[in-house]
Amino acid sequence: MVWFFERGMEISTLEVRRHEQQFEVALRHPDGNEQIDVMPTPQELLTRLAQVPGTMFADGWRPMSNRMR
Repeated sequence: MVWFFERGMEISTLEVRRHEQQFEVALRHPDGNEQIDVMPTPQELLTRLAQVPGTMFADGWRPMSNRMR
């Protein structure tokens, strides 16, 4: 699953991936760098996913609108 966020003209993505028996939360920054957090259980994944949007909102990111660019 992928979520898109925007801040001005910048775009960032938040992606959840399954890797073997674990989960990865990948945050791709506008410069192309990617931060990956590995979660061993579904509960830890849900906890992490509850934290990320609040941090992004505090940094000025908003869910990307569906309008055409």
